[in-house]
Amino acid sequence: MLGNSYVNIFQGAGDSIRRTTSIVAHYNSVDFNPKGLFELPRIVNRLIKHYRREDKAQGNETYIVIDAIRNPYEAKYFKDRYAAFNLISINAPDEDRKRYLQNKHNYTIKQIDEMESRESGDSSLSIKRHNSSCSQCGSKASNENEKYNELVLSNVKKCIEISDIHFYNPRNESQNVNVLKAQIAWYLSLMKHPGLVTPTALERVMQIAFTAKMNSGCISRQVGAVVTDQSYSIKSIGWNDVAKGQTPCNLRSLRDLDNFSSDTVYSDYERSNESFRSVAREQLIKVEHLESEGRNLAYCFKSLQHEVDGNKNQVHTRSLHAEENAFLQLSKYGGMGIEGGKLFTTASPCELCAKKAYQLGVKEIIYIDPYPGIAIQHVISIGDNPPSLVQFRGAVGNAYFRLYEPIMPYKDEIEYLS
Repeated sequence: MLGNSYVNIFQGAGDSIRRTTSIVAHYNSVDFNPKGLFELPRIVNRLIKHYRREDKAQGNETYIVIDAIRNPYEAKYFKDRYAAFNLISINAPDEDRKRYLQNKHNYTIKQIDEMESRESGDSSLSIKRHNSSCSQCGSKASNENEKYNELVLSNVKKCIEISDIHFYNPRNESQNVNVLKAQIAWYLSLMKHPGLVTPTALERVMQIAFTAKMNSGCISRQVGAVVTDQSYSIKSIGWNDVAKGQTPCNLRSLRDLDNFSSDTVYSDYERSNESFRSVAREQLIKVEHLESEGRNLAYCFKSLQHEVDGNKNQVHTRSLHAEENAFLQLSKYGGMGIEGGKLFTTASPCELCAKKAYQLGVKEIIYIDPYPGIAIQHVISIGDNPPSLVQFRGAVGNAYFRLYEPIMPYKDEIEYLS
């Protein structure tokens, strides 16, 4: 019962505190208080200072584990507040995780789906639950309050995306957690002694994919990808962005589009289709006040086109996906075949990229965070020669350097200590 209470009570309490600074009933109908976003970090920060004082008085070092951060903005607070802070994600195969929740905590499939919706930042479920439980008071969450859900609600997928270290925890044996224990020992040793060992092959390649994604001009999500042969030798690198010669979305503007400023930056469709221009103009009215603050009024063509069509369609994206870009580099500039090779991506591939990886004979797909869609169940897991899916384990980003760069050369350390 504790697991079910956690979903229904504890997460609701956290959402309420982030929205209002306290735990209140029907918190979605209460006006948003920005101070609430810092309430939980403030409490944790006070506890950390307390333990530090206690340990310092006894001559001990302080190591703190915070379990479990599910809001990305709270996570970013601690990443900025403490130089030695590492955000760790613990991932398990989806099938094993669901089986664990069913067997250990007696979750139903419906409860698991509900938990996933809440933890993925899906505000619609939170609003629906609030409205159904608030019929007696007659209040509903206003549009003004709903717009803050991005800041308030849990979003585990986003937390995974920004994590420094990724643990892999296969829950296929309930009494055996040796895989997880080995990873904890590895990275705890590196935290206490940076540079003690060198990065794994998975980390070395994924760090390049992680760095590559910063080249993306996408204003929605940056993704990086690397293709290697079976020995982890890099053959191509890609990131999600528009075709070479076109202007990325982060450098385009609703204002310039409205003024017909360029026939090379903005397509003929964007400049001449009245339905699209009408939707773009409505968006411009909503955000034009931000110009005075020095912000570029960049826009996502796909999002606006979805409003025009009244439905969603991946075809309307301007950008090539990172995996696509990496595959195309091989044919554009020449290179060896990659059959039997590996695809590294900072997000698991969508249906379109999964089909391309399958056709190219990629043997392994190593990914960090899950991507919404049915690629795994529908595209990758069928046929005679499906690629293996490997959940990435290791350190990326700043943590990669923080853990693997020694404070001083090991030879000098030994000489100094002797």
